[in-house]
Amino acid sequence: MTTTTGAVPRIRTYGDPSAGCLAGLDAALAMLVEARRIVRVGGDEPADIVHTIGPVTMPTGPAVPRVHTVDRIVLRNGRLVPAGWWLRREGRCAAGTSVLLAHGQMAGRLLVDAGLAPGERVHCLPLLAPLGCMRPGPGARRAVRDQLGVAPGVRFVLSADAANAGSRTAGWEHLLRCTGRRDVTVASICPAATAPAPYSVRLASGRWLSEPLDLAGLLAAADLFVAAGHTLEACNPATAAVACGVPVTAVTTDSVAELVLSAGAGFVVPARAVSVAQAVVAQLDSGLPLRRPSGSPPEHQLKVAELAHGLLMIYRRVLCASAVSGAA
Repeated sequence: MTTTTGAVPRIRTYGDPSAGCLAGLDAALAMLVEARRIVRVGGDEPADIVHTIGPVTMPTGPAVPRVHTVDRIVLRNGRLVPAGWWLRREGRCAAGTSVLLAHGQMAGRLLVDAGLAPGERVHCLPLLAPLGCMRPGPGARRAVRDQLGVAPGVRFVLSADAANAGSRTAGWEHLLRCTGRRDVTVASICPAATAPAPYSVRLASGRWLSEPLDLAGLLAAADLFVAAGHTLEACNPATAAVACGVPVTAVTTDSVAELVLSAGAGFVVPARAVSVAQAVVAQLDSGLPLRRPSGSPPEHQLKVAELAHGLLMIYRRVLCASAVSGAA
């Protein structure tokens, strides 16, 4: 069933709770609902489009056009090639979809190159940053640096490196320490289970901070951000670092690499520990010129409005194609 011409499309969503982009997509859909461009419906109500987000199992029901968002692409051995197990799983999730949505041009190209869908069925949307991470409170930089034990005059490098011991980027912090520099300290973050302070922090000593911290404060405190991931994430904290003017070192296997290149926001290097360490040293020696003197970028830089516009255009295109197919 599809809407008549000019009617407001009814959208039903199914999202994997672990999908990093789920909050951003919900915010974009809420914007469309408020503008009366779409109606979100529940599981028992008729829908014109079903939108799945991440690796979810589709419930049975009436056949309607489906849009599927790829939340992350797991890469193989530090190369820009999807892992075989991920490709098989995502192929099952994406089966029968009208459109695949990828966040970032690199992710879109990989989906097409891997044969998951032809190019005309893959649409690229902007990379997302975690919501609410762009407006630190007054004095956040000094407060967070004090809490982390960062001494005055010491450069603070923040990393979202989720690499395990077997990855090609693991150990870059050790190589940095081996340079003997005393003007730099490193802390790494990973998402915590609680909000609104969603990031657990591991200090250079290896000790975890007792309480998680908000990303806005961490970015205010940071002088450099290292994005050394080996998964293309639709929602990436490094995206917020770029928008906040924090210089970034990114590896080619991190989804933010394309944004760093287009914005001239730092260095993009091969996914090797030695390359990351060398780039960090080079940026430290450059004086880190991208740091904004004061303030923070407005919330619209999270690209929620752009995402909402893109989703609306895709929904309309899918409904139009469905109507033409039904009339044939």
